[in-house]
Parts: sequence; structure tokens; C-alpha cells
Amino acid sequence: NSAAGSDVFFSNSTMLRDRLPKGDITIETVYRIIPFDNTVTVFEMKGDALLGMMDFIAANFGKNESFQYGGISFTIDMKKRKAFDVKVKGMPVEAGRTYKVATSSYIAQGNLMGSEMFKEVCGRDELGGNIRDMFAGYIEKTGSIKPPADERIKLIK
Repeated sequence: NSAAGSDVFFSNSTMLRDRLPKGDITIETVYRIIPFDNTVTVFEMKGDALLGMMDFIAANFGKNESFQYGGISFTIDMKKRKAFDVKVKGMPVEAGRTYKVATSSYIAQGNLMGSEMFKEVCGRDELGGNIRDMFAGYIEKTGSIKPPADERIKLIK
């Protein structure tokens, strides 16, 4: 999220082609994990549109494409196929507030349900540079990667 200056980041799981190994990470490892040249697109969305997008994701959860998330947590009621308790950076989503939501250029172009997920946007910005280079830069800057300790998705069966 930080490279894009966004509140939330969505990516298709298939963008990641390998697991991140323990130990030293080389540029070759980064290219193996993220072989695509996708860039970052940042949309501005009102909170109610973001909640609608999360309901769309909940309704389609486990059907086709799965996603990776950053900056957002939510619960899916699997019987109702609805999202609730949606939080951005630990705070409940406010319907009238504007959020910056980043995704890959691939999804932003309408692939993998992107045209449905991002149908209610009020602004769009294409960032230069690709996701792989941002990831490599992050590793270089921080020196390590720690998996998130939070539970971003909870399922109620």
C-alpha cells in the first residue's frame, strides 16, 4: 500500500507465481515470484462503493479468482454471501468517506472481474513503474518481509 499511497490494495492471487522463500531474496527470486510487468492503478472510491465491492467479492468468494488484500479486513457470511465488519486500517468503513484503492493494471483493465469490482470509482491514477520493481524496492529499503499478523478475512459458515 505504501508505494501506491493507497488505503487498500487488491491483487489477484495468480499474480504471485511462487512462494517467498526464507532467507536472502535475490532479484531473480523477485522475478520468479512476480514475472509480470503490471503497473499500479489507484482508484478513488466512496465508502459505500467500497462496501458494495466487498459484497461483490463475498458473493463470488471461492468461485473463480481469489485475491490478496492489504489494508482491509472483513468477515464473509458464507450462507448469505455478504461482507460485513469491513475495516480499512483497523477502522470501520465510512459510507461518505473517499478511499484510495490500488490494484494491478491487469485488474484495472477489467480482467478477473475488475470491471465489476471497480465500476463505482470517482477518480483514477496510473502510477509509473511496475509492481515487481516496487516489491524489490520495498525489500531493499526494509531489509526484510514479515507476514501480516492480522486476520484479514474471516469466514462464517
